[in-house]
Amino acid sequence: MAHHLSLACYHDALKDPEIQSWQYADLKYLLNRLGVLDEHPQSEPVPERFEFYDRPAQLLIVEDELQLSEMVYEVLVSRGYPKEAIAMMPTGESAVDYVRNHHVDIALIDIKLGESGFAQRVYLSGIHVIRALREVAPKAKVFIMSGFATYQMVRDGIFNLGVSYCLAKPFKWPDLMHLLHWAIDEQQPKRPMMLEPVHSSTSMSGRVLVVDDDTDVAMSLLEVLSEQGYHAEAAFNGQEALLKLASKSFDAVLLDIFMPDLDGLEVLRQMRARGDQTKVLFLTALNDEGIAEKAMALGADDFLTKPYDAVQVHLRLEYALAGS
Repeated sequence: MAHHLSLACYHDALKDPEIQSWQYADLKYLLNRLGVLDEHPQSEPVPERFEFYDRPAQLLIVEDELQLSEMVYEVLVSRGYPKEAIAMMPTGESAVDYVRNHHVDIALIDIKLGESGFAQRVYLSGIHVIRALREVAPKAKVFIMSGFATYQMVRDGIFNLGVSYCLAKPFKWPDLMHLLHWAIDEQQPKRPMMLEPVHSSTSMSGRVLVVDDDTDVAMSLLEVLSEQGYHAEAAFNGQEALLKLASKSFDAVLLDIFMPDLDGLEVLRQMRARGDQTKVLFLTALNDEGIAEKAMALGADDFLTKPYDAVQVHLRLEYALAGS
């Protein structure tokens, strides 16, 4: 299951009126930068150690969790990053002062910064630090790392302040290493190699079962999925779906909630009871948060409200399968 920041960014991005008309490749590129799809080129392993052909890249870590910043520092130094090239700032105020007086090539910045104490309050956020950095170092590579940033904060950083990527906590060390190696090696790239979008002509592979008692809806989804490269077939009631799931292997199920005799919630309940962990995305014509909560509590992976379009189906299926 995705960490909460990625999941929140994913759903908020799909609801953002400014990007709803985007083509699939552009929307997927944004979701990659939000840290949602986690795509990394398997053919390019992360180097074990850092190498600098000129001077070391000056790295700034802005993080109010001292234990985390020290851990990042120790990992980087153990891989050959020079100690003198790393600065750690625990607050927004100290970070802003630092960037105004020191050169910075790469910055890892937490969005939500504060100070601990009896009277706790939020100080300058990571966005303030990024703005200050951009005034003096417009070409510095900036990566957001946060577990509590809102979609709007991350979006502002990416669209308006040139943030390259969002690492949602808890992040994986190979992800951080990959980003840092890219930032060091690339002079002025337009896009990180690891974040190249997949164009809409690129097909997916995977077996999908569509379960809906509305024949027109089911057949329409089969056509959409086939065009996207999936191997899809339909079941027109809950009992038929359970029989197919017992006899065949599927990667995902698009499951209608409201069906006669055996509804979608009961189908999912029986699937999970017999140990079937196939990804399940619910389909419903009602935007009912209560039903959505029940579905997620039973182990659903996502929730699609009708009517939906091909891009939305593609993205949500891809996102669910990426977490397999």
